[in-house]
Amino acid sequence: MPLKDEIYVGLISMALKKKDKRVIEAFLDRDSAEGLGLYTDGRSLYSLGLGGEKIAVWRGPRVAVTSSETTRRDQEVLRYLAKTGGTNLVSFPYERRSHPFSIKFEHSGDSGPDNQWDGLINAYVSGKKKPVGYLSWWTWKGKYGVNMVWVDPAYRRSGIATELYRELFKSQNIKKTDLEGSCQTPEGHAFRRSLKVARVLRAYLRK
Repeated sequence: MPLKDEIYVGLISMALKKKDKRVIEAFLDRDSAEGLGLYTDGRSLYSLGLGGEKIAVWRGPRVAVTSSETTRRDQEVLRYLAKTGGTNLVSFPYERRSHPFSIKFEHSGDSGPDNQWDGLINAYVSGKKKPVGYLSWWTWKGKYGVNMVWVDPAYRRSGIATELYRELFKSQNIKKTDLEGSCQTPEGHAFRRSLKVARVLRAYLRK
């Protein structure tokens, strides 16, 4: 059973330090900075813990939260980010009072004469009436493939393509290994390559 002093110290350690507050402020100014538990390159905000989780990222003119408030530490970081950035700047991937969703999806599709289903997933962010990205895909006789993934240049390197893939996997209840091979643009090849590198890195960190 921990002593009262130990509990007090534990609560203090979870409070956001001034250096980390400055990192969040620098991120909102699109500048780079490093604190005790946070780091930013001006485009994304990361934790300095194991794995370096991405907490938030700039998506065009808005900041999109990519983390969740699962721990007291997460709550402190996101509370300060939302308070400092404001309702009109910071958006969340889940329902949160006074803050919009960071990204929404719209599904459509059509069945061909050979019973192949051609699907399309559009990605929308708050404040934009037109989609900022899309993923076209197909399925036939239990096989799945991706025709094309496109993201508005102003929103690239902000996780839109990754979220489109995740939405495809979630909506069809499939995994990455279920996808058939397809031709890739240079950008698509680089994206697939980055996914492989990320998987290798996560496997290495778990050792």
